[in-house]
Amino acid sequence: MSAASAGVRLVEPEALLERASELSAWCDLDPPTVRDLQCSLRRDHDQMCWVGPGGEGAMVVVRCWGSASVKFLAVPAAARGRGIGAALLDAGQGWAADNGCQNVMFGLSAPGYLWPGVELGLTTMETFLTGRGYREVMWAVNQIVELPVDLPRGRARAARADDVEQVAAFCQTHYAHWETEARWSFDEVSPKCAVWFEAGELLGFACWSVTREGWFGPMATRPDLREGRSLRGIGTGTLGVALKGLAADGYRSAEISWVGPERFYARVAGARAHRAFRVFEHSVAG
Repeated sequence: MSAASAGVRLVEPEALLERASELSAWCDLDPPTVRDLQCSLRRDHDQMCWVGPGGEGAMVVVRCWGSASVKFLAVPAAARGRGIGAALLDAGQGWAADNGCQNVMFGLSAPGYLWPGVELGLTTMETFLTGRGYREVMWAVNQIVELPVDLPRGRARAARADDVEQVAAFCQTHYAHWETEARWSFDEVSPKCAVWFEAGELLGFACWSVTREGWFGPMATRPDLREGRSLRGIGTGTLGVALKGLAADGYRSAEISWVGPERFYARVAGARAHRAFRVFEHSVAG
């Protein structure tokens, strides 16, 4: 066992909460803010956290769809090259294998994700992972929209605190995997959520600044109303309210994260591809 491996220890998420500013400073490219890290560590369930020797370096793993997903792995620049990252990863892989996970993944760590995957251009991480047998399995894209944008909002409005259970019930019925993030959008003093009601029924919603400050999503419209003669402009309206909210919060652009309908955002709001992420995977099954 190397000295780095011997110094890796399991900690509670609260231990990392106190050091969120350090964790942010350890990240290359787009570091999450202190708020982003604290919210992710506080909100997510079933997290496993490790720190490296002397507290240098940290890793956070969550269970996700039968896999162990690494949502955070970073080592301070001055401590790199000592095997700390490898020792942290070994600890995570060992835990995953011992707890019935089939794979370890970098990416797809919803709901409390900080990135959709490993950002294209983060060469040090790519080299680190491929050298340890990880393979690329999928891509994700973020788009960007310059603000302000004035979109027709129709019946969309900013959510009120007492809308939370209707938004949650809507997700349970139609988009169960988004319920947690949708609920988190109501954690703020003023909900970071837009809603569209007709005759007391919720037909769509859109959130912003949930997992990352300044990021848009998730957004959803009742499935039977997304195309054809049923179109009402629900997606456009809730998007318009959300983008107005982001502009009011002082953002000059909005990042649409982990995009699905790229053409919709490009057509309606002038969104353009901004960043690309790759998801890496490594089997730990016996």
